[in-house]
Amino acid sequence: MPQQRRTLCLPNGMKVHLISRPDATRAAALVQAGVGSHDEPEAWPGLAHLLEHLLFAGSRDFHGSDRLMAWVQAAGGRVNATTLATATAFFFEASAQQFEAGLARLVDMLAFPLLSPEAQQQETAIIDAEYRLLQTHTETLCAAALMQTFTGPAALHRFHVGSLAAFGDDPAALQQALRDYHRRFYHAANMTLWLSGPFTPDDLARLARRYGERLPAAPAPCAPVSQPVTPAPRRHLAVKVRGVPRLQLAFLLPAAIPARALTLLRQLVTDEADQGLLATLRARGVCDGLQVQVVYRSAQAWVISLTFSGSGMQPPWCAEAEALFYQWRQALASLSGSHLRHYARLADRQACQQSPMDSLREQAFGFPPVGEVDAGFMTGWQQLLASLTPEQMTRLWAAPDVTGEALCVQGFPLIMGDFLPETSTPTDPPTWRFHPVPYNERPAALPAEAVPLPHLRPAKGEGVLLLRPAAGSDLSGAWGHTVQCALRALAGDLAHRGGELTFARYQGIWLLTCRGDDSTLAFALHHLTCALRNLPENAVAQGQRAASQERETWRTEIPVRALLNQLPRVLTGHTGQSHALPTPWAACLYGGNKALHDRLSHLLADFPGIINAPAGVSVLSSLTSLMADTTSQDAALLLFCPLVEANARTLAAWQLLAMLYEPRFFQRLRVEMNIGYVVSCRFHHSADRPGILFALQSPHLTAVQLLRHTQDFLNEMTAEIAALPPETLTTQQEALLTLQHPAGNLIDRAWAAWQNPPLTETAVRCIDLLALGLYHRQLCDTYDHWVVLTAGQHQAGDENSG
Repeated sequence: MPQQRRTLCLPNGMKVHLISRPDATRAAALVQAGVGSHDEPEAWPGLAHLLEHLLFAGSRDFHGSDRLMAWVQAAGGRVNATTLATATAFFFEASAQQFEAGLARLVDMLAFPLLSPEAQQQETAIIDAEYRLLQTHTETLCAAALMQTFTGPAALHRFHVGSLAAFGDDPAALQQALRDYHRRFYHAANMTLWLSGPFTPDDLARLARRYGERLPAAPAPCAPVSQPVTPAPRRHLAVKVRGVPRLQLAFLLPAAIPARALTLLRQLVTDEADQGLLATLRARGVCDGLQVQVVYRSAQAWVISLTFSGSGMQPPWCAEAEALFYQWRQALASLSGSHLRHYARLADRQACQQSPMDSLREQAFGFPPVGEVDAGFMTGWQQLLASLTPEQMTRLWAAPDVTGEALCVQGFPLIMGDFLPETSTPTDPPTWRFHPVPYNERPAALPAEAVPLPHLRPAKGEGVLLLRPAAGSDLSGAWGHTVQCALRALAGDLAHRGGELTFARYQGIWLLTCRGDDSTLAFALHHLTCALRNLPENAVAQGQRAASQERETWRTEIPVRALLNQLPRVLTGHTGQSHALPTPWAACLYGGNKALHDRLSHLLADFPGIINAPAGVSVLSSLTSLMADTTSQDAALLLFCPLVEANARTLAAWQLLAMLYEPRFFQRLRVEMNIGYVVSCRFHHSADRPGILFALQSPHLTAVQLLRHTQDFLNEMTAEIAALPPETLTTQQEALLTLQHPAGNLIDRAWAAWQNPPLTETAVRCIDLLALGLYHRQLCDTYDHWVVLTAGQHQAGDENSG
C-alpha cells in the first residue's frame, strides 16, 4: 500500500512530519534539534556531544532500567543519536505495539533530563575514550581535513568531539553550562519530530500532539546563529590517512536548493547501470566506488561531497575522474522530464524498502523522497546543476603516502599538504546512457535439464530467488568480491526494470538475491549465469583489489568491527582468501507461481555450480580463538556463544536470554564499570550459526580482562535470573513475540522462511523461569563451544587480572 504523508505544526511551535506506512511491521520516531556542535560555547568544546550522551542517562519520569536506551534494548529495538555541526538527532525503532511507550520516553528525556553529576562523570570519560578512538579513524580525519578547504564561522575548524581535558576540572561549571545550553536550544520551536509506522495519519497526529506538546515552548526567541561559508584560498589539500586512497570533491551550494534535488542527484551518481557515471569510471579503471554525502548544512548553505575511492587510485587519475564527472554533469542538463521522473520513482521505491528508522535518518540528514517532478522541482534541479562548477568546488586527496606539514586540525593530529590537480580531457569521450531505455531481448532458451528448487509460499505477483554457497563451503571468501563486481552493471539495469539484484554478505554469508516478476527474474538469472561462467577480466581485477582493500580496512577499522567481520571465517574454518567460486550452492524460490518456478529450475541447470546437493555442516567442538592485527591501541573482545542445537524452543530461550542480558550488560560494564566506549550484547546470526554475541572495547583494560568481566557477568546473571519476578519474563515474551511479525522487506521474509526454524508462540510461551535458568547455565557450561576473538592490548601474565 502507498505511504501517506502529512505535516503539521503544534501550538508550542514544534514542526511534525507524519509518514503512514500500512505495510510496515515496525515504527520509528526521530527528533531533530536545530542545534549542533557549532552552537556550543567556545569555552566548552564538546558540550553538544556530551549533552547528547547525557540525555540518555535518565529523565524525570523514566530512569534506571526504564529509560529509553535500556527499555529499547530490552524490547529488541534499535536506538541511537548523532551530533552534527548544526543539528542533533535522536531516534529509535520498535514494534508498533511498543511504539507509544518508546515515544513517551524519547520526549521525556529531551524535555526533562536529569543531567546528574554521576552520569556527567561517567559520560565525560566515555567521550574521552571515543576521542582517542577517533584519532585513527579515517572517516573522521578526512572530514576534519575537508573542512579546512572552506572558511566561515570559527566553529568550522574548532575541536568539537570533547575530551577530559576540554571538559576541565570544575564539574559544577560544566553542569551549569550543560543546563544553560539545554534550556537555550532544546525547546519545541527549535525541534522537528518525525513519526513513521503502520498507523493511520490521524493516529500518528494524535501521538504527535499527545507527546510533542510536552516539550517546552521557547523561553525567548533564540535561534542558533550561523555564518556564511565560502571556499578557502587554500582549497586543494592532501591528507595522510590509512586505508584506500580517495578523492573528495566538495561543492558549496545555496541553501535554497531543495533537498529532494540532492536525492535525485545521488540516485543518478550512484546508479550502477551500464554506461552510467559509476560504471564508466570503473570500466576505465579510474576508481572502484563513488559516494555522495551532505557534509555541512546551515541556514545559508549546503556542502556536499563526491568521494571517488579505489585501492589503485593515483593522483594523476584524479584529473580524469573530474573530467568525466563534468562531462556527465553537462549531459544531465539535457535530460527530459521522463528521464528525471524515472530516476525519482527509482529513488523513492528504494527508500520505501528501508526500515522506518533508516528512512527517517535519510530524510532528516538531507535526502528526503523526491516526490513529484513538477515545475518547482525543475527550477531547483537546474539551480543545483548550475552550482556544480569548479568555482564552487574544493578538493581533498587522502592516501597513506601523502607528505606534508604536521598540524592539529579540530583536535586531531594530521599530516597535510597542498594538492596540485592536473587538467585532463579524456581522449575517448564516453557515450552516456540514461533510463528508461527500450528493451527488446528475446527470452532465453531453457536447458533440457532442471535442478531441484524448493518453492516456498507460492503466490501471484513477484518472487524472490535466493542463491548462496552451501553450508560448510567457503561462505565469505575473497571470491565474493569478484562476483559482486561482475554483477554490478546487471544489478543496475535490473533496478531500472523494476526488479532488484543484490550480491552481498548477509549474516556472514555471500548471498545473491533477485526480486521481480516472471520476465525480470528469468532475464536476471540467464544473464548472471552468463556473467559467472565467463567472468570479465576487469571484474576479476576489481574483485582482487576489493578483497585486498577489505583486508587493509580491517586493520585500520575500529577493532570491534574488524573482529565482527572476521567472525564468519573463524566459524567456518576457512581463511577467506580463496578467489575460486564454491562448487556446491543452495537455492530456493519464495513466492511467484508454478510457471516461474519451472522456468527457473531449468535455467539454474546452467549455473556454474551444483545446486541443492546434500552438504554437511561443520560443527565446532572446542573453543576457537583468534588474535586480530589492528592498528588501534585499544583492546577489543568479541565473544560469540553459538547455539549448539537450534530448534524453535532453544531459539526462543536464547533470544529471551539475549533480551535480558543486553540492558544489564550495558548498565554493568558501560555505566557502572566504565570500561570503555563499546559495550554491546545481542542475539546474532553469523555463518549459519545463531548465538549470543558480546562485544567490548577498552582503552585501559586488556582483552583478557574484558573476557574475565564478561564471564563474571554471566556468572552473576545466574542468581539474577533465579530472582526474576514472573511478570518480567512475561513482558520479555510479549516483546519477543511482537518482533516475529513478517518482515516488511520481501527479501528478509524470504530468507527467514528458508533458513531459520520457525519461532512459534508456543515455543516462546513454554519457557518459564526454571527453563530459562537451565538454558542460561547451559550457555555458561558449554564454554568449549565459545568463539573468542581479541585485538589490541593482550599482555602476558594478565590471566588472573580483572
